[in-house]
Amino acid sequence: ADVLSLGTGSFPAFPKSDGQILMPSVPESVENVDAATPKQVPAAVTQSDDKESSGAKYGIWTYVLIFLAAILLISLIIAPILVCRKRGDGSIAPWKAGLSGQLRKAFVTGVPQLNRLELEAACEDFSNILNALPFCTVFKGTLSSGVEICVVSTSISSVKEWSKSSETFFRKKIDTVSRVNHKNFVNLLGYCIENKPFMRMMVYEYAPNGTLSEHLHLKVFEDLDWAARMRIIMGLAYCLQYMHHELNPPVAINDIRSDAIFMTDDYAAKVSI
Repeated sequence: ADVLSLGTGSFPAFPKSDGQILMPSVPESVENVDAATPKQVPAAVTQSDDKESSGAKYGIWTYVLIFLAAILLISLIIAPILVCRKRGDGSIAPWKAGLSGQLRKAFVTGVPQLNRLELEAACEDFSNILNALPFCTVFKGTLSSGVEICVVSTSISSVKEWSKSSETFFRKKIDTVSRVNHKNFVNLLGYCIENKPFMRMMVYEYAPNGTLSEHLHLKVFEDLDWAARMRIIMGLAYCLQYMHHELNPPVAINDIRSDAIFMTDDYAAKVSI
């Protein structure tokens, strides 16, 4: 006869007659103990959670400090730019830099409007002509203070021949040139506007040693050695850097010609527009 095997307790040994499986019985006391006993969390797990929360706090503070440092750095970069632009927007007196002491004494405030009689006396009744062009005449003059000047006068002698566009161009050029203040620029010292007799004049610094074109192409003028040429090049570069990048708005030069670059006593170059 076959002997039925006894169960080990893990799996039922005797199925019920109705097909249900007999499950091993568990003491009620054991179930109550397991339900009532609180589960203990390992200490290592709690410590790791504390470390993660503290690490998150340190990470947040790190981002905050980096953000504040970035704002401070940007402020330090932008502040000088704004200060420079604000200075560039203001009116520039032509004697504050690059001019001689005589010129500083000659003019006190702004770009002055000079009268015809003063310029007529300075230019010896407009007889001291440096150059005569189809559209203007250039005179050399000396003010009562001893300052040498260069006066550019329009060739038009009647207000009827002077159009509104010409007047607009003349005033716009005064406004533009008066903003430029550099030792390598022919600075504007004043202007004259009169209708009886008709006169439109602009008064500039005087450069006594002619133009760069004359020194390069005419044998009458003194030759320029390489040191002098390098000084001229550097002076032009500094002036263009100032006009194109430091002025706000910038003042552009359409073309740079050697006959529009004048030489001072010590052969420093001065750009004119």
